[in-house]
Amino acid sequence: MSYPFYLAENLAAAAHDRKAFLNLVKRNFDVIMNTHTQSDTMKKLRVAQLEALITRTAYRRGANPVVLFDTGMVFLEKIAKLKVSQREQMAKVILDYCEEALRLMADSAERPARPSLLQRFFDEIERTTNDVVTVEGVARRLGVSPSHLARAVKSATGRPPIELIQIRKLGRARQQLSWSSVTQAALDNGFYKVSAFIALFRRHYGETPGAYKKRLANGAS
Repeated sequence: MSYPFYLAENLAAAAHDRKAFLNLVKRNFDVIMNTHTQSDTMKKLRVAQLEALITRTAYRRGANPVVLFDTGMVFLEKIAKLKVSQREQMAKVILDYCEEALRLMADSAERPARPSLLQRFFDEIERTTNDVVTVEGVARRLGVSPSHLARAVKSATGRPPIELIQIRKLGRARQQLSWSSVTQAALDNGFYKVSAFIALFRRHYGETPGAYKKRLANGAS
């Protein structure tokens, strides 16, 4: 059986059952690591994609998006630091992230539903990929004023919407660095000035995209 043998719906269906969820992720991880026709770099990319799918499943089941995306970046960093030969450690990282995602999904079931405007805001920035995303544009598509959107998002999350938009774009670009150039990752995620992308990336992650990409490649060797 070749990778991927799951669909997003499989994870979503299994999310209510901790054991089933963990087993499905573990089976996918094993298929990735047991594939002899792919390079170590490609295997790490597949593991990163699996982590992204866990994030998407947790998000769709109501996990707090701010906490979820921040947590996902922490575990993606752990994956980046490991070599493919460190299979047991990498499996532990991906399964530990599953446990965190399950916990966030359980927390969401105990909280009142998020305000519809906040949910729609996160849906909008999750959907948008290479378009220029602005607070004004998102507010217009949601049918509210930018100031109203800013107040609602800041009140609910403690962060202004522009910061959350940048974090999401940076997160997508950072994942893409596993397989594309710094320039391409910047352009594909709406950063039309590569220098601005590099500066923002360094400010947020403490290193340049090039340094992160080199460290990722060295870790996969």
